[in-house]
Amino acid sequence: MSWLARHWQITGRHGDVQAFDGGFLIYFQSEGSPRRWTNAKALLSFAELRQDAEDEGIVGLDRLPTSAEASLIRKVIGIRRRRHLSADERADLAKRLSRPPQEGTIPASLFV
Repeated sequence: MSWLARHWQITGRHGDVQAFDGGFLIYFQSEGSPRRWTNAKALLSFAELRQDAEDEGIVGLDRLPTSAEASLIRKVIGIRRRRHLSADERADLAKRLSRPPQEGTIPASLFV
């Protein structure tokens, strides 16, 4: 999430979702594919079409999306859902990440 122009924004591979005037604006860019935008409009038909260009557009939603709608928004915009870990999974992951690297692996210093 980032703060852009005084509005919260979640950015995906094909667009973004912004909090705006008590609702949300969903911007979609299909990078030169009008068919992809047409398909996205069909999937986002529950929202109000605000701007319709050849291969991009904006739809608005004046409420929080339902879980099914949120899933469609993530799919269309290209936002991966965050993995939720239990306390046990989080502890196991921390333990595995704190181990020294195994012999034969690439040293982390090469990535700095």
